[in-house]
Order: sequence, then C-alpha cells, then structure tokens
Amino acid sequence: MSTAYVIATTDNVATLLSDSSSAEVRLLGAGEGSAPVHCAQPIPRGQKMALANIPKGADIIKFGASIGTATADIPKGTLVHLHNMASNYTVEENGEQPITSFEYKVY
Repeated sequence: MSTAYVIATTDNVATLLSDSSSAEVRLLGAGEGSAPVHCAQPIPRGQKMALANIPKGADIIKFGASIGTATADIPKGTLVHLHNMASNYTVEENGEQPITSFEYKVY
C-alpha cells in the first residue's frame, strides 16, 4: 500500500510519499486515521492526488491554503498538477514575481 501525506485537515490534495498505481493509498499527517483513498491512476512520488472530486473553478487546497484553481473537473484519486490546475504562484496568474521561498515560523 502506498502512502500520502495530508498537511492540514482542510486540504483537498495529499502528497504521495511513494509511487502509486491503481491501489489504496494510506493517509498520514492530518489524514491519519482516515479511510484509505483509491488511487485511480499511476501517480509518482512527490506529486499531488485529489482526496475528493474537485470541480472546475474550485480552489486546490494544500497547507490549509489555496495553491491554485482547478481548470477542469478533477476526479478523486487522480493526479493534480498543472495540466488540470492553474497555480497561484506564477507570474502569469497573479502579475507578480513567483514565490521562490518562504520562512517557516513556529509560534
């Protein structure tokens, strides 16, 4: 069984920690204890998988924040990447310089 990491309980995507094919994916992090999600297609390690059906125009939520918008309907268990989402972090999308780093603070 493959594994994926959910960062925040509000996320609608998980990051694969190992390559996954059509199999069940166990969720860790904020998704720990949830039922496994069926991976509907091969997804490489490090890529995002939809945790629910995401309709066209909906926010892609990772880190508990919107990282982009779905440009097509994205079925649960499929790859979420630039072929079906528009990133919030590109020059074309927000008219600003891309974000290349951030500072993590613990409060």
